[in-house]
Amino acid sequence: MIHSITHNRTPALVAWLAASALGLSACGGGDDSVDVELTVRVTSTGTASPGRVTSTPAGIDCGASCSAAYAAGTSVTLTPVVPAGGRFTGWGGACSGTAASCTVVMSEARTVTAASRPSPPPCSTRWR
Repeated sequence: MIHSITHNRTPALVAWLAASALGLSACGGGDDSVDVELTVRVTSTGTASPGRVTSTPAGIDCGASCSAAYAAGTSVTLTPVVPAGGRFTGWGGACSGTAASCTVVMSEARTVTAASRPSPPPCSTRWR
């Protein structure tokens, strides 16, 4: 279908006609989602294995460094998985603190660091 206008060709009308001719929605009905990158780095001090970090919704499951794209506005919850002999020591970057999980809202590209270290050896008391 070809549209022809003989009067009052405003830019908005021309854009609408062009979108209509291509079968696109000029009224916001198309997919305008924007993907935003979340990068996770997992670090460890000492001899502890760094473990890994997983996410909900799925996309992040890594043991060193990884990234995933999420739609803008998505809430992503990250959870550290620390192996035996290690302990989680905290979040950095877009997350902070030592909570068992961290939630970031993907409004822009974000980087999160999860750190762990070896657990201290068990205390022993010797009585003599």
